[in-house]
Amino acid sequence: MVERLFPLSHEAVTVTVSHGIATLTGRVRDRDLIPLAERLAHSVEGIVDVHCRLRTPTAA
Repeated sequence: MVERLFPLSHEAVTVTVSHGIATLTGRVRDRDLIPLAERLAHSVEGIVDVHCRLRTPTAA
């Protein structure tokens, strides 16, 4: 999923899962794709919550 959604910056994105909670961390180039990544993670079977910590390079 990460490679398809962020083809240019997927190596800077990490997805970890613990107790059904997915955490997305890293920096991505396209800010508009962050909400989509969060929704996609929520749609994965077994995921009960998502902590989205994705940022763009210009984000503080």
